[in-house]
Amino acid sequence: MADAEATIDPVTATITRLLAGPARPGQAFTMPGCNYDALYRMARRLKACFKDFPDENASIFLFTEDRAVMAAAMLAALAGGPQILLPYALSEATLLDLHRLTGFSAIIGKIDGDPPDGVRIIDPETLTDEVETLAPNEEPAPDRPWVRLFTGGSTGSPQLWTKTPRNLLGEVNYLLDRFGINSGDRILATVPAFHIYGLLYSLLAPLLASARVSALSPSFPEEIKQKIAEMSPTIFVSVPIHYRALKDNPPDKGALRLAFSSAGPLPEDDGRAFFESTGVDLVEIYGSTETGGIATRCRKQGEAGFIPYDCIQWRVAGEELDIRSAFLSAELPVRESGWFTMADRVKTENGGFVVVGRADNIVKVGGNRVDLEKVRQAIAAIEGVREAMVLSNPADTGRNQEIVALAAGSRTAAEIQERLVAVLMPHERPRRVIMVDKIPMAATGKPDRQVIRKMFQTPRNRSESSGRQVLQGTDGNAIGKSYPADSPIRRLTVAGRPPALKTGNRPESLLDWLAAQVEQPCLAKADMASLRQLSRYRRSLTDFTLVVHEETGIQRIIEGAQPASLGFAVDLGTTALVGYLCDLQTGEVLAAETLANPQQRFGEDVTSRISAINETPEHLEQMQQLAAEGINLLMTRCLEKVGSEATVIDEVAVCGNTTMQQIFTGLHPCGLDVSPNFPLTLTPPAVSAGSLGLAVDPTVPVFLMPVVSGFVGGDTMAAVMADRPHEREETTLIVDLGANGKMVLGNDKRLWATGFDTGPAPEGVLGAGIEVLMRKAGIATIDRVILTGALGCRFDWEHALAIGMLPPAVAQAEILPADNLAGVGVVMALLDKKIRLKARDLCRRIRYLEIASNH
Repeated sequence: MADAEATIDPVTATITRLLAGPARPGQAFTMPGCNYDALYRMARRLKACFKDFPDENASIFLFTEDRAVMAAAMLAALAGGPQILLPYALSEATLLDLHRLTGFSAIIGKIDGDPPDGVRIIDPETLTDEVETLAPNEEPAPDRPWVRLFTGGSTGSPQLWTKTPRNLLGEVNYLLDRFGINSGDRILATVPAFHIYGLLYSLLAPLLASARVSALSPSFPEEIKQKIAEMSPTIFVSVPIHYRALKDNPPDKGALRLAFSSAGPLPEDDGRAFFESTGVDLVEIYGSTETGGIATRCRKQGEAGFIPYDCIQWRVAGEELDIRSAFLSAELPVRESGWFTMADRVKTENGGFVVVGRADNIVKVGGNRVDLEKVRQAIAAIEGVREAMVLSNPADTGRNQEIVALAAGSRTAAEIQERLVAVLMPHERPRRVIMVDKIPMAATGKPDRQVIRKMFQTPRNRSESSGRQVLQGTDGNAIGKSYPADSPIRRLTVAGRPPALKTGNRPESLLDWLAAQVEQPCLAKADMASLRQLSRYRRSLTDFTLVVHEETGIQRIIEGAQPASLGFAVDLGTTALVGYLCDLQTGEVLAAETLANPQQRFGEDVTSRISAINETPEHLEQMQQLAAEGINLLMTRCLEKVGSEATVIDEVAVCGNTTMQQIFTGLHPCGLDVSPNFPLTLTPPAVSAGSLGLAVDPTVPVFLMPVVSGFVGGDTMAAVMADRPHEREETTLIVDLGANGKMVLGNDKRLWATGFDTGPAPEGVLGAGIEVLMRKAGIATIDRVILTGALGCRFDWEHALAIGMLPPAVAQAEILPADNLAGVGVVMALLDKKIRLKARDLCRRIRYLEIASNH
């Protein structure tokens, strides 16, 4: 008899015991809430309900955080019911997403709105029919699919992992035995039970042990401390982000005897702080949804590495960790021998192993291998950075990867990029860095990879399919056309011997030698960033290209002969961004692209965006980054059109209204939405691309168009430079209608400008504005009217004149529509330094008029 009992499968025995009924009916299962007797009664009613789903492939979507409902549903499913689906997040989008993937039959829980077609909603509180027992008529099936869990996956898309009773109950039996979890324990969990870690430790463990568990999962430090005081837990189940939050606000020990951490690496300092405040052993769990638990580490007991479970076989070959375990999901590529290779790279240490990286964290960037963990550690090591997340995204070409990073701390993205220059190779450095207050976390306690990836996505709106020209001046289509080119930047190619000692032993620097090679002594100067770069190339200066700015000297040194010198001009509109790729040597416009301004999530107009920044100052940096990312996407598309890389970009020029330009450069737009609308400066200084997060060499200069006022910005100045009314004898009226309206009126004697809100009836505001401008300027007739902007070039002027909304002087003028005059102007400023000088001078000579104060 004893031999027969010894052959009973332990998981089968556990299933039989669970389904027989509660061992302690009157004891609470959730605190507060449901006792074990009520829990099993709910399970019997669900089992009766599940008879309506006889298909063996049927599945029930568990859309709730209520641990009692979840436990009852899992018991009913274990008793022969359909499989249970656990989501990776509780949201309507997740529900619809997973229904498309699985076609589940019913939902247990409450949702807003209607369920998908054909899906039934099950509310356990309304069920009345009940079976007598949970015990199945047939022998328990420990290897039958029981639960299916979804994770975000490495690409952010949901991935399905099947768990059997042997996978889950086998691991829980091990945990109960190893850690002595019993009916006297009270478990407080800050993680939801639909994540594998929460499912094992805060639902199945108390269920098998007849222990008590918190009904809700607190997440804020004060909530956690309050819950600890209320329920006096003996076991604390949490995640690294919550231990970090408790570091500066630790809880009292109370009755705690044990604490667990999983779902990501726990910084040693955070674990030490928790132990010092509570004196409780903190056990870190190593594993994953698909593998189940694998190993533990308790630093208090001197364990520097993870010690594998006794019930798991393991081995390390090179840096690969192989495991053989009963907890592995069926979807894993397990070899015939039963071994599975983990994605982590490890090394053995004191009977266990330490994780040194991930095999899947190695990506190819431009043919070079990049270790994402190395990049993350480099960012995290920067003073002022609390934590960092590094991802690889497919590049827009679909043939490569780009590195992007999210960091929390007091540093700016530009400061991080600057410090990475000294520790990472160019191909290792993130193409984009976004600073946040904290890394977005999923309910599971892990970084929310879906949310993070969306932060790096930019809308992909392209030009209208109607063929609308994105750059057109008064003289027709400008794409493929050449403008006068006199750029302050040149590329000089040098071929010859490396530096040698100068004759006569006179002192000479490497800069002096470079200047001599191109016979330009005045170019023997460079800023500190260029000197740092030069210091890396000094051993291979035989064939190279200098990128030289006539004012600041050497900007870059590029290996080999690379004479192509391109620039990128941007019209940074409130609703749309337009970019133009230009040849700085020939003046030709090579390509153009447009997309919706990604900042529109913060408001359709500048007033809304200023308000958003005033209310939440962090929005300034977010909007700056969105503008930079939009420009990066435009630049990438244009470069793809001509088959070039970002290394050919030597300068960027940007025009936009005053608010857009200040936000793009990280300057607070405070006061620009109220009179007198003073900008910070009329002539913004040049800035480096690296400081703005642009995906070109960090030393590339960015020119910003001068502005006239807080309401008449660089886009208006660009339009003026394109049409040149200040050089004409006849009187010109430039009208730019978009999200806001701007007008410039005058001739070679004087220009007047104003800005206004277009509102729902722009004709009336426009007509009044024209009359005020004409009266103030002493102008009686208008010879030319230039209509530009998204609305201006499509404005029904004939109708407005016919109904008397515009002054008669406009009716006598020549009407010239120009789709994007600002785009023409910023291209001209990019290509010709003389245009910039004229714009800087003219912006101070234009008279600005506030219409509201002159009616």
